[in-house]
Formats: sequence, C-alpha cells, structure tokens
Amino acid sequence: MDDIVITKGGINFTLHHQGYAGDEAVVGELYQLVAEYDGPPEDLDWPDDDEVSSAAGMTLSTLDPASGDMLEAVLVVEAGPEGRTRNS
Repeated sequence: MDDIVITKGGINFTLHHQGYAGDEAVVGELYQLVAEYDGPPEDLDWPDDDEVSSAAGMTLSTLDPASGDMLEAVLVVEAGPEGRTRNS
C-alpha cells in the first residue's frame, strides 16, 4: 500500500505502514501517522481515528498518541477492509 496523505487544517499527515508488504490490512498491524509541520506541536489539530480509518479504508485506532514534541502517532489495524476483526 502506498502512503496515504490526509490533509486537515492545511497540514498534511502521512500514514505509513510499519510492517511487511502484503500485510497492510492484517489485524494488529501498525501504522505511523506523521505530521508534515514545522510549527509548535501543540497547535496541531490531529485527524481522529474515524478520519484516518476512512482515508485508509479500514478500521484503525490510536495505540500511541502524539504528545510533547513528537509529530507522530502510532495506530493499529482493528478491522481490515472486509470488516474482519480480531475475533471474526
């Protein structure tokens, strides 16, 4: 899967898969959401899980939110494009 760019408030956020090619929609796979921004981190309006999930075409939830000076967050796949979850 190619990186996905989400624009919110004029800021680009890029979603990168952190695992092996072909595993992008596997439940439990990790993604990194990185803000392309050079201002103060506290001014960022991060996309919420629903916005990121909609752009990615699968259900993602935040595992490690951005905080402090970090301009990245870690998300985990909760359900793939077919709607399968860990318990399905």
